Amino acid sequence: MAAFADGEMVSQRPLEPLFQVRILVREPGCSAATALEEIPNVTYQSDSSRESTSIAVAVLAAGHGTRMKSETPKHLHPVGGTPIVKRIIRAAQAVNPDHIAVVVSPEVMDMPERLDMVGEFQPVQMDVPTGTAHAVLTAIEALPEVDYIVSLLGDSPLLTGETVQGLVDHAVSSSSLLTILTCQ
Repeated sequence: MAAFADGEMVSQRPLEPLFQVRILVREPGCSAATALEEIPNVTYQSDSSRESTSIAVAVLAAGHGTRMKSETPKHLHPVGGTPIVKRIIRAAQAVNPDHIAVVVSPEVMDMPERLDMVGEFQPVQMDVPTGTAHAVLTAIEALPEVDYIVSLLGDSPLLTGETVQGLVDHAVSSSSLLTILTCQ
């Protein structure tokens, strides 16, 4: 166990790879690059009600899914008749975010049309998928200033809106700088 500020503890065991949800807090006036390089010095409101908290969701869906050996992009494969990424966007909508950005490869910049979700999210182009951290940075740079950013992996079809809402509620009520959800 490692100690953090205010006596918080965290286990140093590896995260389970099935899916991860991250909530990042960006300090007002802080650039995207700085937000990822250092822990921001955030001043929290004493009232953590959702009405005064702005939230954006970044769905990371820029990978090519080459291991699937399919012409269909991984995130557009249907699960139960619904494309995987559409399930993630619907889970994101459950928290009533101020903004939703979906990071995509250039080949699927037309994702809103493909999913019949025009106007429900902003596609953000990532020219070369170089990893999760770069996808998050791409989303942060495209999003307006908000109090919380929820980062969702675009290939986790079992993620529910209820789970995302619970995570956001906990992060806001506890004034967390970083909240990570994993499952086994």
